[in-house]
Amino acid sequence: TLKALQAAVDEAAEPLLTPPSLLPLLRALLDALGEGGGGEPWRSDAFRLLGRVATALGATHLSETHAHLLVQAGVGGLGDLADGGGVHRAAAEMLVALAPAACALGAKVLSWVGDELALLPPPVQQQPAVAAVARAFLAALNNNTDVIDGTKLFNTILRPVMVKMD
Repeated sequence: TLKALQAAVDEAAEPLLTPPSLLPLLRALLDALGEGGGGEPWRSDAFRLLGRVATALGATHLSETHAHLLVQAGVGGLGDLADGGGVHRAAAEMLVALAPAACALGAKVLSWVGDELALLPPPVQQQPAVAAVARAFLAALNNNTDVIDGTKLFNTILRPVMVKMD
């Protein structure tokens, strides 16, 4: 099934890869990964395809829910160092590709990534691919001019809140 989906994406003309056609594919891939289907080659291919789909959706069409599910699936894949680490590397590539679109959704996404990465066992956390994922999300967040820090947010809303309290 994954090969057929991948072939359909490869053969489709770029204008046909629209968000309405990609969202069901995204959901199907996430469901299949959640069920633990496949094996090493299948899971690696699924993560690579997820990276392509997430990039095609971009921040405009990627919901917070989908971003969170992608982060969870990707970090879960980072923990798979078996069979030469193919799944580990593919999951890292997917997360790196996801970073710009996900961080455009807000700083909350970075906290999800940090929380999920912190749950990985220390030997996995020390892998270079995990550091690359963290760097990609931090860089994407730094490039997002719509994200503001807590102090700026507090100063922005302080006056309207004080006026309403009076």
